[in-house]
Amino acid sequence: MTLTPVLALPLLLVLIAAAVGVAFVRRAGRSGRRAEQALAAAVASRPGWTGSAAPDGAWLARRYRYQSPFNGPNPAFGAHMSGPLPSGAQAEVFHFGTAYWHAGAPVTAGWTVAAVVLPRPLPEVLLQPGYDALPPGWPPGPGRTYDEAGSGPQWAGLRGYALDPQAASAVFVPEVLGRSRALGLDWRMTGRTVLALAPERRLPAAMLELVDHLVWFASLFPEEVLLAVAEQPDPWAGPSAERPA
Repeated sequence: MTLTPVLALPLLLVLIAAAVGVAFVRRAGRSGRRAEQALAAAVASRPGWTGSAAPDGAWLARRYRYQSPFNGPNPAFGAHMSGPLPSGAQAEVFHFGTAYWHAGAPVTAGWTVAAVVLPRPLPEVLLQPGYDALPPGWPPGPGRTYDEAGSGPQWAGLRGYALDPQAASAVFVPEVLGRSRALGLDWRMTGRTVLALAPERRLPAAMLELVDHLVWFASLFPEEVLLAVAEQPDPWAGPSAERPA
């Protein structure tokens, strides 16, 4: 049977669409497998760690729901890793995203989130891109704000806050400011916890590097600074359903 041009063209378009669809599914499958392999390799590099490409979103949403961006519309959680650190700390890192409509068009935004809970309390410190809104409850007391206008050009594009000027001197050093600026980090220390957001969903190896950055930041305080905050009443021990981030 010979098809007329009128019938042949729609059939050809259907066949092309089907071929494109099959190719897309195959690429998506390969991409998904590569992502799972990268996650498994990252978890295997950290003794005692576990990971999931599809974590329990309801469990995470109960613990991360208070401040921006966790209180945004249509929250979604992705690739999650957690486990112990040599210092006795516990850490988790995961992907987070929101989806919403803006000016009649769909918009999606994604971050990598890391939380490190240490064995002892930390000074109240915050460092973020200068345009970000402060988290709820900040500033927590009569500390000092640091920015380019008041603290010099090394603060370009950044804003910091610390209750204790000794803590600020210890942690607001050029390398911390440089790393935070390069990674676009928005991080804070409160209670026994360091919590950070980085723009974009990072690859698993970079997710673990983010955890390592936070551990290093927390290690910079001298003993006298840590002793000054050792008696904090009920220090925040990380995001929980009762005390969410």
